Amino acid sequence: SLSTSSSALSAAICQGGTYTFGTQTLSTAGTFTRVIPNVAGCDSTITLTLAVNAPSTGTLSAAICQGSTFTFGTQTLSTAGTYTRVIPNAAGCDSTITLTLAVNATSSGTLSAAICQGSTFTFGTQTLSTAGTYTRVIPNAAGCDSTITLTLAVNAPSASSSNVSVCANSFQFGSQTLTASGTYTRTLTNAVGCDSVITLNLTLNTPVTVTTLATGLIINATASPSVVIYQWINCTTGNPILGANSGSYTATANGSYAVVVANPAGCADTSNCVAISTIGLNELFIKSSIQVYPNPTVNAIHVVSDRSQITGYSVIDLSGRVLLTESLNYRANELDLSLESISAGTYILEVITPDGRMHKPVVKK
Repeated sequence: SLSTSSSALSAAICQGGTYTFGTQTLSTAGTFTRVIPNVAGCDSTITLTLAVNAPSTGTLSAAICQGSTFTFGTQTLSTAGTYTRVIPNAAGCDSTITLTLAVNATSSGTLSAAICQGSTFTFGTQTLSTAGTYTRVIPNAAGCDSTITLTLAVNAPSASSSNVSVCANSFQFGSQTLTASGTYTRTLTNAVGCDSVITLNLTLNTPVTVTTLATGLIINATASPSVVIYQWINCTTGNPILGANSGSYTATANGSYAVVVANPAGCADTSNCVAISTIGLNELFIKSSIQVYPNPTVNAIHVVSDRSQITGYSVIDLSGRVLLTESLNYRANELDLSLESISAGTYILEVITPDGRMHKPVVKK
């Protein structure tokens, strides 16, 4: 006898597509049957299992640098935006890929730097020692080119010298305490941050000191080391005494006196003031008992004392210099003094007695 037959069939379509199964147009997944005659002319039942596969989507983000391109399927892109392309998925259905493309900008920056002459500056892989403008390219935060421009200055060191002459036993030169004349250097930082070499030519001159001692009306100065300039001054007025330029000064009036001394190197010192107060009433008494004549005179004067005996004398010019002086080893009531060795002018005659000293102007013609 003849028998019927059966068979099974599997198929798949994409969502939105159709499948023709005999007289049926199918778009839904499921199991479907149809009967057709087999080779023996009997019924043959075919069972279809139909699958409906869904399409798929995907997203993609990418970034390029300005001036570059991005290949997206058949598209060559250089502008930021959203793009799509369709490709078959694993089930053979449409897969729509959406691309979000960003275009990142390149960047630039500037840098200024300075070095001292003889030094170097490292700029990336470059070791620079010459002033100028240099560039290097590095990735920026977005991974694109960042061009850095460097302006490099090369500053010069500086030098100076000075000649210093001081009246001192030492001189402070920076951190150095110098105790001898000579040439010394020290290095500082100049205004541009580079070395500044200072050369000092130093002359140390021994300081001068002076002391005074008064004996009667005569003030003697002692200077150390020896000096060549003496100038006696009136401490009350601060004025120099004209012509008082020796190592001693004989006061002709009560007052306070000092001496300024200096050596050829310009080192100077001023003594303490010495007060003279013994010229006064006692001198008036002595002066009234002593006569000097002739006055004015040509070559000599005669000195006569009515009361006090004479024990010495001095002839002093108006600058305080002692021109003639003598201490007598005897006492006399009369003296004859020769003035031949001094020039014409006005002088002070100092007569010394046990009662004190008398000063009287004497004029030599």
